[in-house]
Amino acid sequence: MKHNVTYLIATVINEKGDAMFAKVASINKIPTRYFLVLVAVSVLIALPEFAQAQLAPPEQEYVLRFAGEHTAIAPDDPKLDLGDNFTMAGWFYIEKIELGRVLMGRMSKPFYESFSAAYQVCMSNYDGSIEFQLSDGTSGYTFILYELPPVKEWIHIAAALDNGMMRLFVNGVEVGSESFSEIPSTQATRFSVGAGVTEEPEVVYQSGFTGCARQVSLWNIALDSALIQDLARNGATGSENGLIAYWKMEENTGDVVPDSGPNGLDMGFDQSLYEPEWRENDPIWYLTDAVSTPFFNLHEFPWYQPKNISGWTVQDIYPLDFDGDGLKDVVISYVAWPATIPATLTQLHALRNVGNNTFEDVTDQVIGNVDIVLARFGKVADLNGDGRDDIYLADSGSDTHPFPGRQNTLLLQSDDGRLLNKSTTNLPLKDNTNHGLSIGDIDNDGDLDIVQTSMANPGDISTYSPEVFLNSGDGNFSELYNSTLSQIGMAISCLLVDIDRDGDLELLMPVFLIYNRIALLENDGSGNFYFPNSGGLSANEFHHHPYSKNFQDIHAVDINGDGWLDILAAEMIGNYRGGRLVLFLNNKDGTFTHVEDAFQSPHLGPRDTNYWIIFLRLKDFNGDGWIDVYAEGQEAGDFLFLNDGEGGFTNVSFILSPRTNAWNSASAAFDSDNDGDIDIFSVSYGEIQVLENMRSYATAASPQLVPAAPALTEPLDGASTQNEVHFTWSENTPFPYSHLQVATDTEFNDLVFDRYNLTSLSFTVKDLEVDQTYYWRVKGINSAGGGEWSNTRSIFTEFAPPTNVTVSDVPEDHGHAMRLTWTLSAKDAELTYYYIYRSRSSVFSDETLAVESFESLDALIEAEETTTILVGSVTRGTSEYTDSGVPLNGVDYYYWVQSVSESGSSKPAPASIVTSVDEKSSAFKVSAPYPNPFNPTTTIEYSLPQDGHLILSIFNVSGQLVHVLKNELQQAGNYSITWNASEMPSGLYFCTLKSNGFTETRKMVLVR
Repeated sequence: MKHNVTYLIATVINEKGDAMFAKVASINKIPTRYFLVLVAVSVLIALPEFAQAQLAPPEQEYVLRFAGEHTAIAPDDPKLDLGDNFTMAGWFYIEKIELGRVLMGRMSKPFYESFSAAYQVCMSNYDGSIEFQLSDGTSGYTFILYELPPVKEWIHIAAALDNGMMRLFVNGVEVGSESFSEIPSTQATRFSVGAGVTEEPEVVYQSGFTGCARQVSLWNIALDSALIQDLARNGATGSENGLIAYWKMEENTGDVVPDSGPNGLDMGFDQSLYEPEWRENDPIWYLTDAVSTPFFNLHEFPWYQPKNISGWTVQDIYPLDFDGDGLKDVVISYVAWPATIPATLTQLHALRNVGNNTFEDVTDQVIGNVDIVLARFGKVADLNGDGRDDIYLADSGSDTHPFPGRQNTLLLQSDDGRLLNKSTTNLPLKDNTNHGLSIGDIDNDGDLDIVQTSMANPGDISTYSPEVFLNSGDGNFSELYNSTLSQIGMAISCLLVDIDRDGDLELLMPVFLIYNRIALLENDGSGNFYFPNSGGLSANEFHHHPYSKNFQDIHAVDINGDGWLDILAAEMIGNYRGGRLVLFLNNKDGTFTHVEDAFQSPHLGPRDTNYWIIFLRLKDFNGDGWIDVYAEGQEAGDFLFLNDGEGGFTNVSFILSPRTNAWNSASAAFDSDNDGDIDIFSVSYGEIQVLENMRSYATAASPQLVPAAPALTEPLDGASTQNEVHFTWSENTPFPYSHLQVATDTEFNDLVFDRYNLTSLSFTVKDLEVDQTYYWRVKGINSAGGGEWSNTRSIFTEFAPPTNVTVSDVPEDHGHAMRLTWTLSAKDAELTYYYIYRSRSSVFSDETLAVESFESLDALIEAEETTTILVGSVTRGTSEYTDSGVPLNGVDYYYWVQSVSESGSSKPAPASIVTSVDEKSSAFKVSAPYPNPFNPTTTIEYSLPQDGHLILSIFNVSGQLVHVLKNELQQAGNYSITWNASEMPSGLYFCTLKSNGFTETRKMVLVR
């Protein structure tokens, strides 16, 4: 078969710029002090067929993958100084043709004096063709140039020097030769695969290729075609004659590539002279099965260069749909390093998702010019309750002394798809040094509030304390001062989380620098945070590591499917000198278990250089219903850990398509193409890179299913309730979040309440309309999605009745009378009247009659045996009534009080049974308070046999008077009074009654 072999016509330009014409064959030696302008001329000659050799690499589960800046480096050993007979060989999978990319070899040293290689196989600088280069250390090099390699298929390449003859083999077939009478230079850098190594500190890696390698070997003999074909098919045993080193590249662990040959020349990923522990230059172990059918497909397009923002560093990426087409768009934030005062401003960028993992710049149309300094750790959420996503950015300002801070940024989405800058109109006006933040409904009013940390000078607690911004419901925020938070000072991150499922968000606050501890603060339900234990920070620790600097990113998620939120965090070690991932499993009792070995990777742990994990992206990446972790590092590269469903994680970073992991990189995880799985969007090395999720990799024994329908408990179906209703339900299978809906129709089209992030198994819905039928249902939500709805129940709302209704006799000289008192209804302002009812039956009758409807007293007395009588009414705001028309003496009467409004009425609130005036008490008496022990109220009943001055007092255990309940003239009769001790501490108290020389004391216990 005929093949094209390229000969070169070169215009050689010397150092003075003079042009000299030269014809250069495909095998030649070119002085490197000249620059080449190459023109290709093709001729047809007969060569063995490129793709016809039937070779396949030996089976192995993993290979080593490179992404342009990655390399594996052999030790500096004289055995790698090759002589006049040698062979180097390996299998390579080249993903794209790039000029001058090194596959394997040693570069001359010092590189910048010769720009050549001692021995090297690469893709040529001319057109990317396969090239074998040799240099004896003098100026220039000799090379064999072959064809372009096939893209995205395995190819075996071997290069040999055989007694003065260079030979190049592709797939076991010799494709070129050229004489070389010298030996390769020993003044060379270390042998490497994936990229060249220069050893100069300012440039470590030279021209790496993108793709995979396996089965690389070095020999001190020249193998012939038959031996090379056998090596390609079967690999080496490790004991062959002439074998120097043999790297299978199949380990899938660590940063060492073992040498299976006789000399133990293990390769390493961290042996460069410059920043040896930066993982961004490490190749990754990659699943062989994923090479040709990847788990993630990489899409790249330039970003920094066309935007002319080369001096900016990307900080964070925020996915949201701002054009309503169902595709997630993104907003990108940056910083201009180094930090200066005055600060150098950057601008937010908005990119519209146009489909097929492609994005276009729409900054001018969507955002306009929004200036920032150092904005990251922002949040996307609906902050004004309009159903559209908004963005809140914490901007810490210039990161240098004296840390002047910066106004934070609030972008509210409009109905036409714009993000409107409301930073100065809807936020408190202050230059914050905020670093981290958490969003949640801290005061249980149905909108999202903000807690944010501050970073600046260590120890300046008064100025740099965490802040609380309360939401008014429409995206306007006001600052809420909190005395406990003012004790904490600086912090990098924080987390609002309901750890005990009581419906209130607790606060985890990592304290920076000073304490090395994570503080736990309780929430009283109104957004006021406090230490549950006395003793300050040291007595309220959630976590304490003596070697830990802080948590960079912290999340709450149900890791093991038990329905309780666990804690997952990126922990910084020392002063940005390493990072690890930490997991705390919820014990369901307010405590957590630290799972020490949940995340395993040789790249996690202490380091000697800047290296830390900054962001965690928690998503289900393999579609098994369990939350997985994509960790993004600063100088640490990226990690992917898949959840095993039992509180552990498997490191599957080997299925990630490699991207250039640089310091100026950031990522977001979302479904970029709406195909139902999670993709990864990143900006790195000035390019936008989208890792399209193509297929799943299973690690869990079984998938997590969506929750079964919950069981509704209270209120019962058809129950009559007040217009403030406490709904409760229970799990049939565990779930961390509940979705509660309340509607006026059975189809739930007319929703009056719709909340899907409830963490407890109950919730109180307030301000429902009175005299209205409502329908309610609940479903559970876990990381697999929302489950089935429960059955539907109905309720009917009524007004809240008055409370604490009491009744007592009025003295005989006032006639047959009873006096009622009560506490006003919680809805008193919306009422018109309170109705008072009386009967000798304890059952409130279905039909009531007004007292004035009776024509005779006998008829009234007869009716009261079975019928409830409306005896009177008072207007709202009135809390007592005297029934002066009691018809009989010496019998029991029952009383009720009812709240009445124009739109409906409450259930009648019953009073205590009372005996009419003929059976007054004949002796002083103080009954035992009830309940006892109590918290915070108890009722005290007493009897007076005669009129007189009464003093009813409360004393503490030390005999100190703490409260006087009564100090007045009272008529003879039976009484009761309620003491509210909500402002008293727990302990023993005494109630003492004094009247007409009589004294009696009762003991009671207040228990908090």
